Amino acid sequence: MLTAIESLLVPVLKDAHPDTVRVYSGPRHVPLSTWPKVVEVTALSLEISRTKDAEVEPAYHVHQVDWTTDGALRDFPLPSSRSGELMSVHTADDKPQVLHDHFELDGRLLRFYVAPPAAKSGLVATVRGHPAQGYTDRGRARAVVALAAWGKDAKSADSLMATSLPEVLKVLAALGTIYAPPRAGTSMSMSIPMARLRSIVRDAVKISRSKFYRSTATIQIDGDLRLVVINGQAAPVATIEVVEPTVRIQPSPPTPVG
Repeated sequence: MLTAIESLLVPVLKDAHPDTVRVYSGPRHVPLSTWPKVVEVTALSLEISRTKDAEVEPAYHVHQVDWTTDGALRDFPLPSSRSGELMSVHTADDKPQVLHDHFELDGRLLRFYVAPPAAKSGLVATVRGHPAQGYTDRGRARAVVALAAWGKDAKSADSLMATSLPEVLKVLAALGTIYAPPRAGTSMSMSIPMARLRSIVRDAVKISRSKFYRSTATIQIDGDLRLVVINGQAAPVATIEVVEPTVRIQPSPPTPVG
């Protein structure tokens, strides 16, 4: 999840700055005297809290269906190979699409009131499939992100921060869900994330006999975390489909004659 957050923000920061500014993710890339302007974004931590009565839930195989949108098409059929319950739908920019607000479900057909914007993988649906061996865990999560801007003087560092911070806050405000890439049967997502600016601090750091100035903003992201761990197919469960009554006639014993 931490890497997923950084991966969302790095392209935005690169677009916001000229090539003379280096943009990095993860701890930590210090500036050089030959390249003093550096912006780095680091997802520092992810903390998860649960209520006392929180219980893990069964796991299900989850499938994603994506369509290329052209800005005009409004009907999108779910393939028969992806049977199950429709869990969520979002556009390419991770904006959630809500049933009855954005679309109607006509059997296996998603009918949108307004055509989604044109994009490759412009529409993505998540479908819950068959039960799986494993579990689903939910909780409230808080991620902490540090955004640092480096410069040879305080004015340069402040200028980089003044450009970077609004772009980061805007992209986080527009997100509906943050998805971490699934790995080895494990998937994680944070839905309805809310980003808040927690602090901005400035300091001076001496690196290899050179003095650099740094402006650091700390941002917290709160949301609902969903963790799914799958370890193969669920064990088969026997079910009783039909109960048919039977009648057995017990013959009466012979009546004695005498």
